[in-house]
Amino acid sequence: MPMRLSRRGRAARRAALAACVALSVLSVLTLASCASTPAEPVPFKSVPAERIVRQGYTQPGPGLVAVDVRRERSRDVIVRFRDALVYIDGERVTDLMNGEHVVFYLPPGIHRIGVSTQFDPVVELNFVVTADPRYTNRASVTFNDDHRIGLQRVAVAAVAAVAMRPRINNSKRAPYAARLNMAADPSLLKGVLVRSRETGRPSYATLTREGGPVCFRFEGNPNMLINCAAYQDGRKLADIDIDAISDYVARPECFVWVALKDPSPDELAVMKEEFDLHELAIEDAQHGHQRPKIEEYGDSLFTVMHTVEMDENGEFVIGEVAVFVGSNYVLSVRRGTRAGFQSVRTRCEHEPHLLKEGSAFVLYALIDDVVDRYFPIVEAMSTELEALEDRIFEKNDSAASRAIVQDLYTMKRRLVTLQHHIQPLREAVSKLTGGRIPSICSGMQAYFRDVYDHLDRIVRTIEGRREIVVTAVQVNLGMISLAESEITKRLGSFAALFAVPTMIAGIYGMNFERIPELHFKFGYPVVLIVMLAIDFVLYRRFRKAGWL
Repeated sequence: MPMRLSRRGRAARRAALAACVALSVLSVLTLASCASTPAEPVPFKSVPAERIVRQGYTQPGPGLVAVDVRRERSRDVIVRFRDALVYIDGERVTDLMNGEHVVFYLPPGIHRIGVSTQFDPVVELNFVVTADPRYTNRASVTFNDDHRIGLQRVAVAAVAAVAMRPRINNSKRAPYAARLNMAADPSLLKGVLVRSRETGRPSYATLTREGGPVCFRFEGNPNMLINCAAYQDGRKLADIDIDAISDYVARPECFVWVALKDPSPDELAVMKEEFDLHELAIEDAQHGHQRPKIEEYGDSLFTVMHTVEMDENGEFVIGEVAVFVGSNYVLSVRRGTRAGFQSVRTRCEHEPHLLKEGSAFVLYALIDDVVDRYFPIVEAMSTELEALEDRIFEKNDSAASRAIVQDLYTMKRRLVTLQHHIQPLREAVSKLTGGRIPSICSGMQAYFRDVYDHLDRIVRTIEGRREIVVTAVQVNLGMISLAESEITKRLGSFAALFAVPTMIAGIYGMNFERIPELHFKFGYPVVLIVMLAIDFVLYRRFRKAGWL
C-alpha cells in the first residue's frame, strides 16, 4: 500500500519543485543574455620584462612619446609560433609572439622601427613619432598569405564605413569612403593601416586629402581597384567612382569597364550587387583555381583564363583572370598576375570604331592580350630545347648525360604544364567562333576566330615540342649506349694486349721438367721480343679500327 505524505511533506515537495523551475528559468535567461552580448575582444598581452634586451627604450621619461607596437593575432600555425624580432633605430630591443605588444618611449621625430623573423630579412618603417593628439603612434606587425612579415602604421578611425546601406532603387552598395573628422597631414598617414573601432579589424587604407578631412577606404588591398571607367559610342566618358556604377549602367548605349586585382570577398559582393552577377560565377572568381572556360549565365558570360609568366629563375608564374561580361559592363578580376592590362585599355580607347561594339570587343581584346603573352613563353622554351639538343651531341661524361636526361624530363613537364593551362582556353574560345553564338558576341565571330587560330598554333607548337623532347630523350639514351660501347671496346683492346704476354708467360711458367726452350741461351730475350711484337701488331690494328 503506497505511503501517503503528510501535509507538511507535500508542502515541502511543492516548494522544491518551484525552486527547480525558478532555477531553470534563470539559467535560460542567463544563456540568452550571453548569446546576445558579443564577447569582448581578447586584449594584447604585454611582452615580459625578461625578453626586453634594451631597457632604455621601454621606460617613460619627460618629452618622450609612447609608441605601441602590436603583433596581430594569427590562426595560421606556420607563423603563429614564430618570433618577431623588433628593432629601434637599428638596435634589437625585444621580440613579439602572437598577440603580444610592447610600448616604446621615443622622442618626437622620425625613428626606424624594424621587424624580422628567422625566415625574413629586416623590414623597416620610417615612423614619425609625434605628440599631436590627432594621430595615433601605433604600428601593427602582420604576416601576408606567403607568410612574410610586414609592418604598417595604424590609424584608429572614429567612424566605420563597412556596412551595406539601401538605395532608392532597392539595390545595395557599400560606401567605400569615410572621413576622419580632423585636419590631418596625408604625408603622415598615407599607406597606413586603418582599424575600425566598430569592427576591430585592421584594413589597408588609401588616404587622400581634398581641402579638409582625410578620406580613407576600408577593406583589403589598397590597389584592388585598378580602373573604373564608363564608355559610350566608342569613347571614354569619364573615370567613375564605384558608387556611380549603377547610374552609368542604367544609361542606354553605355557600358562600364571595371578592373580589379586580388579583391576581397566583400569587394566582390559589392560588384555582384552593382552588376547583378551570378553567385556561382562570383564563387569561382573568389576562390580561383578554375579551369580555363567560358560559361553563359543568362545574358552574361563568365570567362576564366590563365596567364603564364616567367620569373627571374625561369620558373612559371601562373595567374588567373576572370572576366564578367554583360551587355553594359565588363568586370575583370586578376589574381597572381604581375603584368596588368592597362595596354589593353589603351588599345581599346585608341580604336573607337571597334570599341563601339561594346563589351564584346573588350572581351576579345583581353583574351587576345592573354594569348599574345603565351608566344614569348613558347619561343623561350623552344630556344631552351634547341640548346638541350646541341648538348646531346657533345662529348659528355655520365654525369653530364644524366643531367641532360633530367633537363629533358623537366622540359617535358613544363610543356605539359603549359598545355594544361592553354589547351582548355582553345576549346572554350571555339564556342564563340561558330554554331550558337552568345548574343553578346554576335558580330564578333571573325575576331574570336583569329584568337582561336593563335591558340591552335600555340597548342600545336607545344605538342610538336613535346614530341621533340621524347625523341631527344631516346637519342640521348642512344648516345649514352654508344659511349658505353666505346668504353667496352677500349677495355677489350687493353685486355687483349695484356692477354698475349699473360698467355706466353703462363705456358713457360708451367712446372714440366722438359720444355724445349727452357734451357735455350737466348730464350728470355726472344720471348720478350715476341711478346712486344705481338702487342705492337695488335695495338696497330686496334688503333686503326678506332678502338684505342
